[in-house]
Amino acid sequence: MHPLATLFVASLLGVCSTAAAPDLHTRQNSVVDLEYARYQANRNVLTDVTSFLGIRYAAAPVGDLRFRAPQPPPTASGVQRASENPKQCYQGWLLGGLAWDSGSSVKELTRSPEERALAGTSEDCLCLNVHIPGRVDPDKKLPVIVWIHGGGYVSGSASAYDGAKLVTGANKQVISVVIQYRLGLFGFLAGEEVKKGGALNAGLLDQEFALKWVQEHISKFGGDPAKVTIWGQSAGAGSVLQHIVAHDGQTSPPLFNKAITSSLYFPPQYPYDDEIPQGVYDRVVQKAGCAAQPDTLACLRATDISRLDSVNQIINKEGFYGTYTFVPVVDGEFVRQDVGRSLREKKVNGDALLSITNADEGFLFVNPLNPISPAKYAKNLFPKLSDEQADGIGRAYEGMGSKFDQASKMLAESTFLCPTIRLPEAFETQAYQGTFAIAPAVHMQDLLYYFKGYTPPCVQRVSFAPLAYPDFGTLHRIAGIPPILPLGSFADAFAGSFFEFALSGRPSDSWPGFTPNDSKSEMYFGQKGVLGMSTDIRMREVDRGLLERCRYVECCWDG
Repeated sequence: MHPLATLFVASLLGVCSTAAAPDLHTRQNSVVDLEYARYQANRNVLTDVTSFLGIRYAAAPVGDLRFRAPQPPPTASGVQRASENPKQCYQGWLLGGLAWDSGSSVKELTRSPEERALAGTSEDCLCLNVHIPGRVDPDKKLPVIVWIHGGGYVSGSASAYDGAKLVTGANKQVISVVIQYRLGLFGFLAGEEVKKGGALNAGLLDQEFALKWVQEHISKFGGDPAKVTIWGQSAGAGSVLQHIVAHDGQTSPPLFNKAITSSLYFPPQYPYDDEIPQGVYDRVVQKAGCAAQPDTLACLRATDISRLDSVNQIINKEGFYGTYTFVPVVDGEFVRQDVGRSLREKKVNGDALLSITNADEGFLFVNPLNPISPAKYAKNLFPKLSDEQADGIGRAYEGMGSKFDQASKMLAESTFLCPTIRLPEAFETQAYQGTFAIAPAVHMQDLLYYFKGYTPPCVQRVSFAPLAYPDFGTLHRIAGIPPILPLGSFADAFAGSFFEFALSGRPSDSWPGFTPNDSKSEMYFGQKGVLGMSTDIRMREVDRGLLERCRYVECCWDG
């Protein structure tokens, strides 16, 4: 905990970070001049990685800038210490519904602005971290990996992902940039009023603004703006998809040339003025006490942050378990048409794609205490389905285990796997696809291979796991117990494929690109033998049953 005065003074000086204990393994390093500010980094003498933490890439989106497109950062005098992680953007609850303790009130589950500031949370969060191998050398021209964090578009931060691990994982042949963007209602509030008086998909515009910052400034750190790979996981991968189809695939000048999606999250995406996003806007206005005002968006801009924070929490909590209320929309400008249509028409940015999903993506997103029929579950996932459509999708999953298993597979396939299977078709031969199947292969587990030492959160529902999951095997899946298979050489080979793709545009010689035909192939990363102690890495055909079910759920992808 640090005094509020420290944070206040820091904000005046243009520092976009929270205080942190000094690291005995770091030393102050070079200063980089960004014209609007000069930043001084720390170099880790053990890893020989120089890290610039908390660089401001846009102005604080507060006051009249709330719900607007990002604006250039202000000029700061003097040298800014870039040695502390940025303050995280305002967070929402990750799973809605049962992610909350039913005995707790909203007041108990939200904190005051002062408490948020002490915890390192602020609207003033549009910052990024840059990690480079060795010392700053503008002549290096290294490839760049830009990491976009996940978290359902409602949570996540740069501090959770140590970009230095990407640098060392790539044998110090890349520069990494880890960005933050507005979340929840602050970044993804939609509706007619936002269209007229603000910016739709503000969180995506933040990301694009950060990518433009990379184009303008990364050469000063030794990076090559012509060799940028954007990489995201979950909603971060969903964000990558949005940038792939942005501006009808004609983003100019180009902001990246390669894209990686890990566990691509793609829920239904509605037009901004559809009844669903418009209904969310109306609920926000009502809960914020702005319904009687003639200009409701102006009222929201003037609303105290603690109240908006509470509204953000409440509306996320009210959502169907495992789904998210504030997600990207078709805005007609950045996302100009249905994403599925853009992919079919091959209107995409970037030259090459690498996509991977985990074998058990749906497990963490299904409520084990409220089993429902697959048809009803489909209707909850995709509320605009007709009863006939929901029944058809439900029949496709009947007989696939318990109701929990049916729901888990439906969510995984409709929201993660099927979009990932279709995405390579827009890139054709320069696309690579794979499945991560190291037990338990749940959502987020692959992160510990990219960011060695990263521990995926156990998610709130672990607290009632013994009641819902009486057998050890299932508890193993939910508690995030590390896989039996040692990390060792497998981790290097698996993660190395992603780093090699960022370097050369191809993950490995043994991983062939996409072939446009009816039988789709993918690289399979699994295990075999006694206790699964041996790796099983091979090319295989995608299950034909999955491809058939994907045809049922394709209607759900667009609003």
